[in-house]
Amino acid sequence: MTTTSMPGPLSIRGMNPPSFAALPEETLIGKEGVNPNHVSISIETPKVEVITEKVSSKAQSSLSDYVYFAFKAWAVIDTVKIVRLGAIVAYANYLSKNEGVPFLSKIGIGADLGSCKSMVKLMKSLGGKDAMYNIVVLKAPLIEELLFRFVFQRIALKVFPQANAKKEDKAYYDSTPAKVERVLISSVLFSLAHLINLRVLPSSYVIPQLIGSFMSGIAWGVIQESSKFGILGTIGLHITNNYASHSITRLVCDYMRNA
Repeated sequence: MTTTSMPGPLSIRGMNPPSFAALPEETLIGKEGVNPNHVSISIETPKVEVITEKVSSKAQSSLSDYVYFAFKAWAVIDTVKIVRLGAIVAYANYLSKNEGVPFLSKIGIGADLGSCKSMVKLMKSLGGKDAMYNIVVLKAPLIEELLFRFVFQRIALKVFPQANAKKEDKAYYDSTPAKVERVLISSVLFSLAHLINLRVLPSSYVIPQLIGSFMSGIAWGVIQESSKFGILGTIGLHITNNYASHSITRLVCDYMRNA
């Protein structure tokens, strides 16, 4: 009787697995109870790594890169604008009080009656023209930049948390998302701080000031984060900005009052 052996589950290309039926039990098992000819083949199932979190983190990082790039572009625009305006106003001041106003009007820079009334009210509350100039142009920029850009943005939001973070988390505080967070937080706080002006100035003046200070805060926050000038650069730009805006209003208002 002829028996035909069918390919087993381990057959490869029609080859039957070897039959061990004729081998003695000792050969199969070995003297020590282990088959010395046994070849163990282990097939490890590849681990499927959940990458949702990594993809989400990468997407957030890319978004932060775009946002921070926009912030840096705005910082350049704002810096050029402030330096240019400061130079124009310095030249207008040089021309003399009455000649400076026509010069400013020719290039489309001026102040309305509402701004003049607000300035007079602010000047009286601060103790006079010279006192207001010293506070608005010199003291306020210095104090605000040290408080919001140095103490809040750098020390409170970066240095302290990074020093107390776990070793594997320290690098995050140097990342782009962390920089964007710090710039936004410091800018919002800087903007809200100007609500104090509602004590002496109308909301029609303060609300635009809130928006302007938020935008300037973004530019100065980026300079604090990514410029070699750091806090000194933000202080210098802040002083130039306040000098230009304050001097324009003062020139125009003095001219309107004396006309």
